[in-house]
Amino acid sequence: MKLYELRDQLADVMGVGPKDAHEADMRRYFNRVLIDTQARLYRLYTFDGLKRWWELDVVANVNLYDYPSTVNAWAAATNIVVNQIVKDSNNNYQSAGNDGTTGAAPPAWNAVTGGKTVDNGVTWLNLGPTAPPAPDPLRFYDVRVIYNNAWLPMAEGIPSQAYTLASTMFPRRYAHRQGQFEVWPTPDAAYTVMIFAYQALNAFAADTDELTLDRDLVYLTAVASCKASPKFKHPDAAVYAQDAERHRRKLVAQNFGNKRFIPGADPGLPVRPMPVIVNPE
Repeated sequence: MKLYELRDQLADVMGVGPKDAHEADMRRYFNRVLIDTQARLYRLYTFDGLKRWWELDVVANVNLYDYPSTVNAWAAATNIVVNQIVKDSNNNYQSAGNDGTTGAAPPAWNAVTGGKTVDNGVTWLNLGPTAPPAPDPLRFYDVRVIYNNAWLPMAEGIPSQAYTLASTMFPRRYAHRQGQFEVWPTPDAAYTVMIFAYQALNAFAADTDELTLDRDLVYLTAVASCKASPKFKHPDAAVYAQDAERHRRKLVAQNFGNKRFIPGADPGLPVRPMPVIVNPE
């Protein structure tokens, strides 16, 4: 959903008329609420639908790289992991719905955005012609290097004493350094680094920019924020906040599928309160 569409819906539920909703000050206020709401939800919670997989090709004697943003073209008889993205022959981006192996020949790609294509053991979801975002450097959850056909884990963090070592070999550690991705030791040859991370949010500032997170979650949370703000002071703000929290829990439950989920069973995942953005101006 585009920013202007969501802003119009937010203005409507807040009782702001169409003319007033597009006045500069009110438009700026609603935009700020929606933009901040999505950004805060993204930072506070995990969304499995945003998990992605990127390849970074490193070369000998170079240890600093830009974060990967390009996507490889589909290839035959290739092992694929869930959420991996490839580019099809129609210049659309396809996301893998499961682990598997591609076929010996390209499939008949479904050209409709949101359509699915069965490719031997992989089912692809058409993401459309817009390139997916780069990985979020703050939300890596696994990094591997392919060495002798084995996917070896890379540890995060490069201790300062490591820089005194002049040896080169396959990369074993990584760090986020001055806006780039650093590997250590310095590679002695070409290797492929596999980055598993959450995708960064799409641009969401211009009227035609698309929402990245679930529409209902962002909308309900934004309504609760507006209603609780001194600008409106609506008494039903808590009702919308509760609706937003229920919807978030439903999204979490869907991530688990038919597996049993026991709230609070994992002490490493504390329960956090639903954010309510008050007076974002």
